[in-house]
Amino acid sequence: MPDADPLALLLLALAVDAYGGGFGLLPDAAGRLRRFVGFLDRKLNRPQRPEGDRAFRGAVVVVILVVPAIVAGALVWAGRLLFAYGWVLELVVLVMLLDARRLFDGGRAVGRALRDQGVDPARLALRPLVPWETVHLDGHGVARGAVEALAVGFGERVVAPVFWYALLGLPGLAAHRVLAVTAEGIGHPTDAHRAFGAAARRLHALAALVPARLAGLILALAALFVPTARPLAALGTVVRQARHYAGPGPGWTVAAAAGALHLCLGGPRPLAAQKVKTPWLGDGRARATPQDVRRMLFLYAVGGLITAALAAVLLILRMGGRFTLLPLVSGA
Repeated sequence: MPDADPLALLLLALAVDAYGGGFGLLPDAAGRLRRFVGFLDRKLNRPQRPEGDRAFRGAVVVVILVVPAIVAGALVWAGRLLFAYGWVLELVVLVMLLDARRLFDGGRAVGRALRDQGVDPARLALRPLVPWETVHLDGHGVARGAVEALAVGFGERVVAPVFWYALLGLPGLAAHRVLAVTAEGIGHPTDAHRAFGAAARRLHALAALVPARLAGLILALAALFVPTARPLAALGTVVRQARHYAGPGPGWTVAAAAGALHLCLGGPRPLAAQKVKTPWLGDGRARATPQDVRRMLFLYAVGGLITAALAAVLLILRMGGRFTLLPLVSGA
């Protein structure tokens, strides 16, 4: 088997990630990258430096992280073409980069802890999923945080990886995941990161321009299959409010989730010892519950199935000669 169709590899990787998330055998690439980004932040983003210098250093961080990711992705892609079983390595890397199951399990842990153990364990379970502080959240705030984390993650860890892999192959997917994790770590609109994270924040917003909108529409479609969810309200909330959220990309999925589940999401939250005024999205309840977390998990899973179905349609069209990927992906 000298080669494997990249879309077939993508579908297989999605299935492996959905079933076992790497089965605990693969390293947590995103977690290690987050720690490295934190290290660079502490070393290069000193508050006494001028803003121009901090902005330049932040741009250098983006370059030294994203460019090697592109090169590494291109090397693995080339190995798929040059070696008989090179596609196995690409499949492993794909599963490591998708990382959608890990977020699903984290959201489920928050919902279960809030339902069965109380607020304090739920706060601890939520902490790895969000960039803001959770120590002072009440139960409703914890549930809202879990729903919002799943909504944002659906765009970042499900739709965007599929979009960029289908468009630009493994180099595109690797670049997006590295950029997304970098922006998650230093792209906050706070005093500490407004200059240092400017490059990461802007490039990530550009990379999310198309997949975020697609993810919002997929969540609205998924609401058709989730009991008590409201697909039309999801679309309406996206149209009216998505652009008001902090960051144009996450606004689409957060607004879709808020409308679908009849919740209010967003709002002010403490971030890096500073209160960030994120607007509220949705016209429903702010008093979210563990049941809302469960409904969001259902929405996340159905949205993932729809995303995989779209990739399968592309594969079928490609096999029928009606669809041609870019030369980088097709191996031409």
